[in-house]
Amino acid sequence: MQPGRGSMIRDIALQRPKRTADLSLSAAVIAAPLHLAAQIILKTTWPWLLSLAIGVVGALALFPVPVLLGRAPFWTLPRGIVGGSWADMEIALSGYDAFVRGAWGWPVFHIAGLGGAAGTQAIFTDSTPVVALMGRLLFRATRQVIPLFGAWSGLCMVGMALASTALVRALGARGACAAAAAAAIGVSMPALLARWGHLSLMAQALLPLAFLFYVRLHQAARLHAPAVFGQASALCLGALLVHPYLFFMVSGIAAAGVAQAGTDRRLRGAAGVLAALAAVLGAGVAAMGYLSGDGPVADTGFGLYSTNLLSPFYPQLSGVIPGGLPFALDGTGGQYEGFAYLGAGLLMLMLVSLLPLARRVSAVRHPWLLAVMVSFAVLAVSNRVMLGDMLLLEVPLPDWAMHAAGVVRSSGRFAWPGVYLLAALAVATVARWRWSPAVLLLAAGLQWVDVEPLRHLVGASVTGPGPAVLDIAAWQAVLSRLDRVVVDPPLACLPSAPGRVWQQQAAVQIQFMAAQAGVPTNTLAAARTRPDCALPPLTPGSLLVRLGLVADTAVERDLTCRRDANMAVCRMARDDAEMLLPLLGINGSVEPSLTAP
Repeated sequence: MQPGRGSMIRDIALQRPKRTADLSLSAAVIAAPLHLAAQIILKTTWPWLLSLAIGVVGALALFPVPVLLGRAPFWTLPRGIVGGSWADMEIALSGYDAFVRGAWGWPVFHIAGLGGAAGTQAIFTDSTPVVALMGRLLFRATRQVIPLFGAWSGLCMVGMALASTALVRALGARGACAAAAAAAIGVSMPALLARWGHLSLMAQALLPLAFLFYVRLHQAARLHAPAVFGQASALCLGALLVHPYLFFMVSGIAAAGVAQAGTDRRLRGAAGVLAALAAVLGAGVAAMGYLSGDGPVADTGFGLYSTNLLSPFYPQLSGVIPGGLPFALDGTGGQYEGFAYLGAGLLMLMLVSLLPLARRVSAVRHPWLLAVMVSFAVLAVSNRVMLGDMLLLEVPLPDWAMHAAGVVRSSGRFAWPGVYLLAALAVATVARWRWSPAVLLLAAGLQWVDVEPLRHLVGASVTGPGPAVLDIAAWQAVLSRLDRVVVDPPLACLPSAPGRVWQQQAAVQIQFMAAQAGVPTNTLAAARTRPDCALPPLTPGSLLVRLGLVADTAVERDLTCRRDANMAVCRMARDDAEMLLPLLGINGSVEPSLTAP
């Protein structure tokens, strides 16, 4: 061995533990912040991932995948579970199809192919303007009408789960159990599931988002007017692109937040923000066509479509509480519109959190929001206050006040903001307790099970298309050869007598099928429109459909017609007789009269 070699080896051996220790220390220095970052990310994202998963499960529990993709047979003649949805869904989809195929115009959502020469607006057919706008953009890119309302329905459920979680987190409940409970209660809210059939009003997630905006304004130490204006404008215009009732609710909550921030001196120029917001929203209302209807803005029904005082608390369509009603509590014949049952899980949370919630939340600190919520409650119960089947109070209103209230004649819907606010406050209050996970998970489970009858009704409604009064396949074959379908009289001019129910259904179905085929028609079922009962001139490419009318020589003299007891179908060409026969109706009506707002 060479001199000194052994000492060198010993030196190297002695240095190895030191180098190993250095490497371990370096790894620890690197790993510690990574581990901390991973914990922070996991803690931050886990509640959101859980909420997202619950939203997806909530959507799939209602709608099979083909329904969500818009490809299920259900969409050929859709039916919901809310009153009148046999017409609501067909009308909404007819407006969507006609708008998607049409040309750009002014107002933005003008439809030229439905109704008389003036056409109509997509907002009056409840075609969810934001969905219709996306559909038109896709049509311009693909030249195909892409069915979007299935995806929209699923998105409404997922959005409700995420919005509910966001609201309770803003209220201080940031744990996974609170997120799961908020999401599960949100997608199991009876007021949400009971709206299936009115596609626009499934977007009730906008209400938790509006309260989230309010809470964030309240929590901020200092606010900048341009940022507040931009956020409020985006929120309110987004609601305006969905439905006017949701717009009224969201705008009221947002305005309360801005006003309260100004009162608390955390926002300088709050009055200017509100004025600018009003101007922007007014321009949006005009641009979207809300002021372009040729019919009355207000309608009758205020006091009929209201909320029953027992509705939030009395079990209705409950899967948990025995002795409840198998239908919505209704003392007027129209209070299904104000269906506001809280659900067993939320009722349990309200019972255990009532006293702590009363101590924690001071309404005096939120006078603007309190004023808005009281206004919503007054609108919801209307001037005819019902307690079950008993008329508790009736406040006579002058004609001008009833006319003004008719703008929101389905006023029972204004109970929804209170329901979602109570849900968020109850979850956030219980989440502060040591044993909150058990209580929250029990409440979420109760809520989920309690709405099982509603969930079953929704699921059953999408298993296939609704019953038809006209042969869809025969009509589709003929519509491809037509330039126009003329209905005499159009739906708005049909008598509302019980004997005319079949004709009403036929007119709505014709409007739906014509819009799907891209064929203009004079018949129109839509809100805020004035009936145009004049018979338009016929052309060689027209089909005349006469509903419930006796033969008229003056009208049918130069036409080839075929008729049955309910309708006649006519063409100008003499060789079209065989083509007309399959168009005659299927015997009997299949749905109740068109009475829903």
